[in-house]
Amino acid sequence: MPIKAKLFLLAVFIGLACVVATLYESHQKQVKVDAAVSRAPALIKEDFLRWSGISSVDGEALQWIGADSEILYVQRDYSGLNFESMSFRNWLVWAKTPAGRIYKVHYWIDGDATLHSKSQPMPGSQASLVDVLVKEGQVDLIRKLGLPLKAG
Repeated sequence: MPIKAKLFLLAVFIGLACVVATLYESHQKQVKVDAAVSRAPALIKEDFLRWSGISSVDGEALQWIGADSEILYVQRDYSGLNFESMSFRNWLVWAKTPAGRIYKVHYWIDGDATLHSKSQPMPGSQASLVDVLVKEGQVDLIRKLGLPLKAG
């Protein structure tokens, strides 16, 4: 076999090996992300105990401390599509302070399977939490949390 043919076959083999290696790496990364997504609610609850943030509400600065708050619900958030993987990897933690204020904290998992949270809490309300729980079929949780539930 001529040397040019051997070099050509070697180049093809190296190219195929590179493609296979890239596909394998991509698959392994996706497996890692999928595992993180499946563990996300537990990871989020654990991280929330260390989370804190500061925001302004009605002209006063408020410090929000996850460990001092009661987690009401961890909601899968489908509003933000992650264009890197074309998947949804977002969650909202609904929580209530000892003073009774309801707020939400946004969590997400990036392409490296790392969990992140925003330090700024978002205001929430009992009405918006009830809306979410009804849409997600969490009627038992509405009863458990003592939220309004009337006969129709």
